[in-house]
Amino acid sequence: MKKLFLNLGLLLLSFSTVFSQSEDEKKLNIKPLEQLTIAASPRGNIDCKCQKNILADGGFENVTTISGSSNISASSTPWKPNTYTPQWGALNGCCEKGIVSMWGNQTVGESIYQNGLSIVAGKKYRIKFTARFANPTSLSTFVKLKLFAYNGTAGTTYNSSTNVIGISSNITSTTCATYTLPDWTAPANFNSIQAHPENNYSQNDGAYVSWIQLDNICIEEVTCPCDSLPKQLQINGPQFLCYKKDCNTVLTYSVPNYGNKECFTYNWTVSGGTSPVITGQGTNQIQINCKNLLPGSYKITVTIKCGDRVVTQTIPLVVCQTPNPAFTLTTTGAGATVTPIPPGATNHYWFIVTDKDNNCGYTAGETFNYAGSTGLTGASFSSLVNNQQYAIYHYAYNNCGQNAGCWSLQIMCFKWLPPVEFRMAPGASVELKPISQRLSESVIDIPTEFKKNLPKEMYEVNTKSIDKKTRWIGDGLSVDSNQ
Repeated sequence: MKKLFLNLGLLLLSFSTVFSQSEDEKKLNIKPLEQLTIAASPRGNIDCKCQKNILADGGFENVTTISGSSNISASSTPWKPNTYTPQWGALNGCCEKGIVSMWGNQTVGESIYQNGLSIVAGKKYRIKFTARFANPTSLSTFVKLKLFAYNGTAGTTYNSSTNVIGISSNITSTTCATYTLPDWTAPANFNSIQAHPENNYSQNDGAYVSWIQLDNICIEEVTCPCDSLPKQLQINGPQFLCYKKDCNTVLTYSVPNYGNKECFTYNWTVSGGTSPVITGQGTNQIQINCKNLLPGSYKITVTIKCGDRVVTQTIPLVVCQTPNPAFTLTTTGAGATVTPIPPGATNHYWFIVTDKDNNCGYTAGETFNYAGSTGLTGASFSSLVNNQQYAIYHYAYNNCGQNAGCWSLQIMCFKWLPPVEFRMAPGASVELKPISQRLSESVIDIPTEFKKNLPKEMYEVNTKSIDKKTRWIGDGLSVDSNQ
């Protein structure tokens, strides 16, 4: 039984630390930690790993104290007391052995510092620490940790509003936990840091201070995998668009996603013509609604930056006006004349089909005549047969340069009637009322027999996807009108 009591006594001692209290602390009416008994070193969410700490002894394992006291010695390295008498205990750390205890508010308190660092201007640093709130009272309900940088070979003031590395959120738990500050970019070169506790009070009175027990400060430079950014990029997205007034196509442009948003920044610009709204700015993919564009030539540019590495890539976008395939039909004697309706196209291709099956279109085996390619003028067809239904195919094409163009189709059906039924005067003409007319759909109908009369590049890309960089597409408009 005596042996058991002895073991329990040793166990209690091994988790107990007696903290000293200076005369200054007594004058300030600081409530001492006195004796802190940690039954099992309570822990919350702990992260004690720190692979590339710019601080020496971030875990406070090698701090030395004044003989017979828990106060940190002025000769301790690398951590030294800055103001008053911060204290150190070897046995009740949150991570490794050793923990620093300090009290303070926004005006007065204990602090520690470390010299001999290499904090580089412009570099980004990530800061985390492990701590717990100690000795809560009715006035002291939380504590914060504040870090700031400075240059020097000794200590500095207790508090500073300049070059603040970060200040934590409220720490209310008496259980050890790891806290992370927002990443900090150094505004200048520094060789020292200072750390101290705070709360929201500014009274120079020990009743208004809060205690923190601090362990394992970790400050690591945030490094980015900038070498993964190639010297040249490929922008994926359409480089040609057939424009029409009610266009609602969404154009998507993208580059590879290099992941880490803290390292890689994306900036997109669209130059030339209008200034369309860009959706997705700041990401690796943007979208542009074609209704925000007008016919013209544009440049889609993306700039990706990672550290000092900057890569820019540009692709063209040609927005071409979709031609109007509408036309009028008039008779002259035993023939018919077709005339494009402005805004016209740069080229027109005309076919007239003898519509034997009256389906308002071409059926294999039916007779057709090709009236040739014309500029901005129409075409004429002769020797029409009485009471015969015909279908006229009008392929309209706009050449927008840069090997790009848009085309569309209108089919009009009509039946040729003897002039007497129109009671026409000799030499007079009349505009026929079509039986039916329709505009082209997204895949433009090109009968095989017509292809020998059309430019090869027109029909070869007719069935290709715009995602495959098609330079020729239909207008996508479908209208049926029975009259």
